[in-house]
Amino acid sequence: MNNFTDVALPANGVWKVSTDVCNSDSWTCNVGYTRSNTSRYCCPTAVNHSVANRSAAPCGVSCEYGYRWSNERAACLPCSTNMTDGTYRWLLDCDFACACTDTACYHGKQTLGACYTCQEYAQRLGWVPPLNAEYPVYSTSCRREDWQCKNDSFSKSLAASPPGCCLKSPSHAVANLSSPATCNLDCEPGYRWDSTLKQCSYCGIPFQRSANMVWSSTTCSWLCEVGYVRVDGPPGQFQCVACQTFAVSNSWQLPALAAWVNST
Repeated sequence: MNNFTDVALPANGVWKVSTDVCNSDSWTCNVGYTRSNTSRYCCPTAVNHSVANRSAAPCGVSCEYGYRWSNERAACLPCSTNMTDGTYRWLLDCDFACACTDTACYHGKQTLGACYTCQEYAQRLGWVPPLNAEYPVYSTSCRREDWQCKNDSFSKSLAASPPGCCLKSPSHAVANLSSPATCNLDCEPGYRWDSTLKQCSYCGIPFQRSANMVWSSTTCSWLCEVGYVRVDGPPGQFQCVACQTFAVSNSWQLPALAAWVNST
């Protein structure tokens, strides 16, 4: 018989004692093992925590979820993790998915390699919610904008600038549905809109209002209504003059069949 001492046998393999052909393939497996159909390998006749899968190398079995195949041990070994039970579910080959139900989902596989509540996930990514807001513990989605207001005194607004929690019953404010950037509010004269606090803060009135002026919540100042021109007066004061009056005082000429804005 030829010497095949330089040819490696697989684990649990032995050379055949009697054979018609003697070559490097003249080997068999110990009791309890069978030769693999795909490689030089001895497969256990029974593999715990496995299911039949003829296309799977080397032994025609796949490991159950939560187990992985070990060539060295010829067995399905349990997966290991430091994640908290209930936050994940195993997939094939120790891959995993973050657990999710109708009321509670965990997040972070793609970005952090583990599963966390939305609140933990946001903290680990360094997301800071707006004032009077927080990230929910459990959420079916967990994006940067998925924060919520801490109580019912506020309403969430992504249209506010910057997005935040708007007081439902603010002081010194009046409704203005055409101003979503300021929580659909205007401040009373003497108050300025605070975009961080999302409320009207006292800033003082520069001078008493005169005709055709409107208050600007963002600049804490008077502005002229549309169609009126600002004419400066004493230091720090001005008047709002109708366009027609201002035009006449400056001897502006109108074309034929035209009229000044706000003229009757």
